[in-house]
Amino acid sequence: MPFKSSLFSIALKENLPDLFIQPITIKMESVNGRKIKTQDDRDLYSWHINMDTPLGEHLWRFAQNNGAEISLNFHAPIKAHDYEDRKTLAKACHKAVSTIT
Repeated sequence: MPFKSSLFSIALKENLPDLFIQPITIKMESVNGRKIKTQDDRDLYSWHINMDTPLGEHLWRFAQNNGAEISLNFHAPIKAHDYEDRKTLAKACHKAVSTIT
C-alpha cells in the first residue's frame, strides 16, 4: 500500500534542509524455525488493519511463538529536500522499498 504522505511533511520543514530518509525493507525469512509459507505465518508477527483477530488474541498467539528470523535491506538514503512536496517524497520512498533488487 502507498505510504501516507502526511507523515513525510516533517521531513520538508525549512529548518531541516539536510535531512535524509533511510528506506528499509524488512523481510521475514522464517518463523518458529521454518520458512514462511502462508499469510498466517506472517500474521503471527504483524497485526494489520485487514485482520479479523482482536489485538489481545493476536498478542497471545505472538507470545506463544519461538521467534522469527528477519532480514533488513537498507536502500539508498533519500534527501528529503530533493523533492518538491510530501506526496512526491512519499512516492519515492515507497518506490525504493517496493522495487525488488
